[in-house]
Order: sequence, then C-alpha cells, then structure tokens
Amino acid sequence: MPSFTLYQKYTREKVHHTFCPSEKFTPQSGTWGLHGIVHIKGTDDFVFFVTLGSKQAGHQFIETITPDGILSWQSQPHQSLSSSVIRTLIQHDAARNHIYLFFRQNTRQNSYLYLGQLAYVNHDPEKECPVNFQWQILHWDPPEKVRRLCMLPSAVSEQTQRQGNYYSWEIPNDRVAIKLTDLSVFRYRGSGIPKKARWFWGVDHWEGKEEKELLFLWEDASYKATVRLQNGRTRLFWHGDLAQKLQAYCPEGDSFTPAQFPFLRFSKCGQDAYELTLLGFEHLETDIALEGETFSDATSAPSLEGAGKKSYATRYERDPKNRKACIKIHGTKCAVCGFDFEKTYGPWGRDYIEVHHLIPLSQMQGESLVNPATEMKPLCSNCHRMVHRKKDQILSIEELQAMLRKNREPF
Repeated sequence: MPSFTLYQKYTREKVHHTFCPSEKFTPQSGTWGLHGIVHIKGTDDFVFFVTLGSKQAGHQFIETITPDGILSWQSQPHQSLSSSVIRTLIQHDAARNHIYLFFRQNTRQNSYLYLGQLAYVNHDPEKECPVNFQWQILHWDPPEKVRRLCMLPSAVSEQTQRQGNYYSWEIPNDRVAIKLTDLSVFRYRGSGIPKKARWFWGVDHWEGKEEKELLFLWEDASYKATVRLQNGRTRLFWHGDLAQKLQAYCPEGDSFTPAQFPFLRFSKCGQDAYELTLLGFEHLETDIALEGETFSDATSAPSLEGAGKKSYATRYERDPKNRKACIKIHGTKCAVCGFDFEKTYGPWGRDYIEVHHLIPLSQMQGESLVNPATEMKPLCSNCHRMVHRKKDQILSIEELQAMLRKNREPF
C-alpha cells in the first residue's frame, strides 16, 4: 500500500508517480492532471483531489470539512446513482480498500495537503448528477494550523469576489462565520448581514427596530460592537478603537482589487461574544513553527530559508531541518525565561518549543543561509509573541530578558 505522510504537501505529479511510476504524467491533462476523482487501475481504490469552491461544466462544487473530520463531497456532475463508480463508492469498505484524500484551498496552489484515508458514512439517495456523499476522514487529529486551513471559506465564488458583494458570507458550522471583506467594511466600520445569516447572531426572530450589543475579542483586547435591525436591514457595526485597528491592517484599501481584500472570521466564544481573526495578512513573523508539523532529519549545517511563497500575502518559507537542528543544539528550554514544557506538562509537553529567527525571514534578501547555532533560539509561546508583539519593533533576546528581570516578582 502506498505511504503518504499526513498533512504533508504533494503535487498531482508526485501522487501519480506513487501509483503509476511507469506511466507518463501530463500536467493539466488526462485523469491524473485534471480530475478530482481518480480510480486506481486493477483495484477498488481511489484518490480524491479536492479544491474548495471549484467549478466544472458550470457546476459550483460545495465541499466542506467539519471540525470532527466529516467531508461533504460531491461526485462529478455527470455521475448518477447508477454509475459504476458511484456504486463502488457507496459499497466502499475502508477495511479492504482505500480512498486517499488530497486537499487544497484554491486553484492557485499547485500542491495538495494529504489529509488521510476516508471511510463511507452515507450518501443522499434523492440527489444525483452530482451525487452527494459524506465521508469520515480516518485518524482525524490535525494540528491547529491545518484545521484552520480546512475552515477557510469555500463557497464564495470568483464572481462574488469581483463584485465585492455584501452577501459574501459563509457559515461552515454553528460556531464560525466568515466574511469576505471589501472597502465598505473598513470605510463604514461594519457590514450588512443577509437574512440567511441572521441565525448565527441570534437575531433571526427580530422584527421591526431592534439592536443588541456584542463583544469582540481581537489581539488580547475586547471591543464593543452592535448588531441592529432597522428598516428591514440587519447590520453589524464595530466602534472606534477596533475600527481604527482594522483600518491599520488595510491602509491602502482604495487601491486594492476585490480579490486582494482579506477574510474576517467570527468564532463564537461565549454568549454574544466572538473572537475575530483577519485571514489574509500575516503580521506576525511566520517563523513560528507549530506543533504537529512533520520534520525531516537534520544536522546543524546551515540551510536555505526565506524563499517567498504567494498565498493571500507573501509568506516566508522555513526549512524544517533548521528548526530540528536548533532544538538539537539549544534544547527545548526557552532562551528567555527558561520555561520547559515537559517539566510543566509532563510527557504531553515533551520536545515542544517554538523557534525564533534572530534575523526575521522577511528581512532576508531572497533565499539566505541560516545557521541554527548562531541565528536561531528556542522560545516559549509567551516570550515568542512578546518578541513579535509590535510589527515595527522586534525585540532582541537580551531586551526581553532585561524586561523579565526588571518586572518579575521575587518568589
């Protein structure tokens, strides 16, 4: 059976060569180069390539993943319940056969994340062309970074993005709502809420003129907001301080194309309280390596890092070998406060620490050699975020140590 590493990236060509090493792969052509479902010859095994919000023959696919790892998936638009492939999928037995799931957020990404194998849950016997399935992703326990990627909006069409439509919302579950922003969101300090989304804010029963206060949590601070129904329209407003902070993230909005605006995610965290996340701009250095990333073996030799990657914004690529080498050299105690995750949390915290680049990757000129011995340090989560707290002033290890000595209370 082919072996893939969970949550690692694979191109179509790489997956093709794993299953069909003797056959030629042609990009953007044929079954392996184009199709979302690939039948492995001589078996009842399949490969699913899922791209959120993709289209085919005029059909807009609506495919989502729940927090519990349930994939809602649609077959090809021409496939009916009587199609041989569909009958095989309905009879799928995960103990005997295999369906491999590869996932990406959009067509701009060349590679897919491998999320694991699938087990059949059910299908809708009343709908076909396409047929709607639900699958359980086996051994579903992704790191938080992967979980967030799977929660990004999938049903906001390209046409909606071009038009900057006020109804560009997605509510993937009862805990999260995602808004595709436009200039009006930053200029007028709020957004309209379509009727179909009122339930998320608990105001679907409103009539006439009503309003209530909300609490928004963003970047370790809380802000008041208001949801208001007036003249048949429901609108969401946030007030002064939060409006100014959001505006600072989008100072050049007048020059943005609609596709350049970020997403704003609202996550329920209490009664009328929501945590805000701006998806699309990375203001914290992306050299913070998260738990759950897979790393290859490494030595302490310098490796290239800092190659620009395009997503919503420019991100800076880490070489995972450098992270492992840094830990091998410096250990897993925080270089500022001495915090040790294993001593505090036991085996659960073993080998966990974040790694800090003394020279931010964003300041490197393209790819540069990084020496883990002299240019990287292990930091606990708190100290790492204190180092990067202000975008225009990244503290040195020594500066943060001095602050800690000055303000730490004696035992």
